[in-house]
Formats: sequence, structure tokens, C-alpha cells
Amino acid sequence: MDNMRLLGLARLAAGYIAEEHGSVTIDDVRTALGDDVLSSVDDLRVLGTTFKVPGWKCVGYVQSERAECHHRPIGVFRMV
Repeated sequence: MDNMRLLGLARLAAGYIAEEHGSVTIDDVRTALGDDVLSSVDDLRVLGTTFKVPGWKCVGYVQSERAECHHRPIGVFRMV
């Protein structure tokens, strides 16, 4: 899968999650996409731009649930 298609799927998943739960993190998006989708992409850094479009606002931070990220803070986003 190419990066632009992954980014489109990530943004779509983020929108659904935010509508259902009120807010969303990139960990939520990664979980929604699943390992099969994520493993089909060479460079997952593209996910860093998921919320860098109009319509999203960072409203806080939480620790990542992912051990690979060393539980660093990640943004919590809401649709505006």
C-alpha cells in the first residue's frame, strides 16, 4: 500500500473514532487500522501527518500505550 492511501485510511479511521468517542489519538488510529494494514507500508512516519489538516485540534496529551514509543506523550485530538 502506498503512503497516500495509508494516510487516507488513517484520516478516515480518526474521523470515525472521534465521532464515536469525542477524541482520538494516533494509537487509536493504529489499533483501528490493524497490523495487516500497517505492515504493508514501508514508512509509517506518514502517520505523523494524520491530524495536520484543517478540522482537528489538539486538546491535550496522554502517554502512548505503545512500548515501542517508550510511552512518550502523544496528542489527543478533537474535530472542530
